[in-house]
Amino acid sequence: MRNKTRAALIGPLWVLVLLLGSGFGTPLPAQNGPEEEIDEIIRSDDPEDLESLSDLSLEDLLNIEVTSVSRKRQKASQAAAAIHVLTQEDIQRAGARSLPEALRLVPGVEVAQINRHRWAVSIRGFNDFYASKLLVLIDGRSVYTPLFSGVFWNQQIVPVESIERIEVIRGPGGTLWGANAVNGVINVITKSAKESQGGQFRAVAGDSELESYLRYGFALGEDMHVKLHGSWFDRHGFETAADDEHDWTSFQGGARLDWAIDVDDELTLQVDAFDGEAEQEFSLIAPTPPTFNRLIDDVINFSGVNAMARWRHEFDEDQDIILQVYFDHTRRNEEAFEDRRDTWDLDFQHRFKPADSHEIVWGVGYRFISDDFRGSYALGFDPDDRNYQIFSFFVQDEWTLIEDELRLIFGTKIEHNDFSGFEFQPNIRLLWNIDEQNTIWAAASRAVETPSRASHDLRLRLPLRDLGGGFIASGEVQGDPDVVATGMLAFELGWRSQPFANLSLDLALFYNDYEHVLNRHNGVPFFDPAGYPVVPLINDNGAKAETYGLELTTDWRPLDELRLTASWSLLQVQVHPVGIGSNVSEGAESVSPHHRLVVRALWNPRDDLDFSGTIYWTDNLQGAGIPSYFRLDLQVRWRPLDELEVGAGVRNLLDDRHPEFGDLLNRTPAEVQRTIYFWLDYRF
Repeated sequence: MRNKTRAALIGPLWVLVLLLGSGFGTPLPAQNGPEEEIDEIIRSDDPEDLESLSDLSLEDLLNIEVTSVSRKRQKASQAAAAIHVLTQEDIQRAGARSLPEALRLVPGVEVAQINRHRWAVSIRGFNDFYASKLLVLIDGRSVYTPLFSGVFWNQQIVPVESIERIEVIRGPGGTLWGANAVNGVINVITKSAKESQGGQFRAVAGDSELESYLRYGFALGEDMHVKLHGSWFDRHGFETAADDEHDWTSFQGGARLDWAIDVDDELTLQVDAFDGEAEQEFSLIAPTPPTFNRLIDDVINFSGVNAMARWRHEFDEDQDIILQVYFDHTRRNEEAFEDRRDTWDLDFQHRFKPADSHEIVWGVGYRFISDDFRGSYALGFDPDDRNYQIFSFFVQDEWTLIEDELRLIFGTKIEHNDFSGFEFQPNIRLLWNIDEQNTIWAAASRAVETPSRASHDLRLRLPLRDLGGGFIASGEVQGDPDVVATGMLAFELGWRSQPFANLSLDLALFYNDYEHVLNRHNGVPFFDPAGYPVVPLINDNGAKAETYGLELTTDWRPLDELRLTASWSLLQVQVHPVGIGSNVSEGAESVSPHHRLVVRALWNPRDDLDFSGTIYWTDNLQGAGIPSYFRLDLQVRWRPLDELEVGAGVRNLLDDRHPEFGDLLNRTPAEVQRTIYFWLDYRF
């Protein structure tokens, strides 16, 4: 089912966007500061600037500034963490049209597509549709849902054209970002209005997709810039084992204002809205014979709006404050449930240097969440509605022990939530610049995953089964009001090296020790209102786990016009249930591949022409029935005019179709198919 009316409204809406833009001002070119030339190129929306990314040396790319590791601007090469940056150019040349597809490029990130609009995305193990140990931010706004602990990826409608970069921290980030930043943090940073001046129209058409994006940026004076944008797509579902489809349609639009009030003050205002639908099939559980479990076709309707304001004041080069406030409203309606959620968030941070050798960042935060859940016989929460709060305080000190050579970073976050009370998340990190070519870093951290509404209040009825002789029974997964937070101690060691001007290496080793991992035990059987016996499975935190592995990345430029990159990830997961429980160990150990390899070749034979190819190899998922697979993506771009770009690509060239993830909640997994696509991009 698709909403044709929504598609018909796209054209008039874009015309309104253009009229508003032309009425308020004219585009002004971005002003680049020479001391920030590399960073300005990364943020730029100019195709010529994006093209120049391919000409940057490896040393320049290592000097890209990031903010996610220490909540301040610093060079990626000087971060005491396993950090990887995806630029706009990386995403475009990979042909990615969604956030999960872009994240396939990052070492240590597991991306498995379930069907057209569902992905399982995690870092360093415990992958699932609701990957509970991964924090995802979009412009500082958390999109981690406390309903089931995870991310609804089919609701995160961020046009890839609007992304400046994606910063991915592999490993815990709880000291600065709070709970649920256990295995990693993904921070999506969109382009500012200043860097999005002028107009852009992009259309993508393929054998299973139709997409369009329109953006117009203009200036209201020398120091105030505005960006208006909208996008729409209609993506056909992959064929499943039952020859069913899971179509996905969505519209997204928004506006952003960036105002340099004066030399010391900056203000950003941002509003975004989305509305979409996605088809699915699943087993609807009902208490009436003769068909207790019916496979039905359903449509997920989702929508939302969010608004954010961020103010930054710089006292001097060594001191600044940032205040951010956002509101987020989402609605998700499926056959089994409807969830409405409002989130208010306030975040303040202060950076200063009390001495030449110390730089301190501290801050406080407050989040208020109100949800309204309407369930069904199959799925419910007790209570249906909840209001809950999170209070937090963090502090981190970066101590320079030896100038330009040795730094010690230590700090902690203290957080209080309504489910598990106070949680402490300390960390200590050391970075040693051995020489100009080699850097070593080490870290020890603690992070926590706080209980979700599901782990605390869930009531999930399992399929009714006819056991013969007229005896019908069922199971029910129940939340536990006494469930505690999952804690993790992490130990990491990293090495970065640039032995030659055209070759760089990045190695990260890790060992994670988890306690209070989700487990289940049998409860006391009871009879439901229809008279069927029910055996409850109660959530608890009785399991323990360890994960360990490595991530190795290389970047080599044998020729000026040729760049080769490769990354290899090795992961081992071991889970140990305690007491009477379900097969937690088998499930958690089989949802993440032991080995994963990504190899890319980027070739620019001419200034107006480039080719790219990416090979993905993913090991089999033992026990989940998913074999290993190769995937080859190819793409070509041509710029016949400065303002015009055309291109074509193919995904999954080597294989007609393949599965990537196992069954989830009785939904039939799709087989990812080969797709061909074309696009046109026009700037005005």
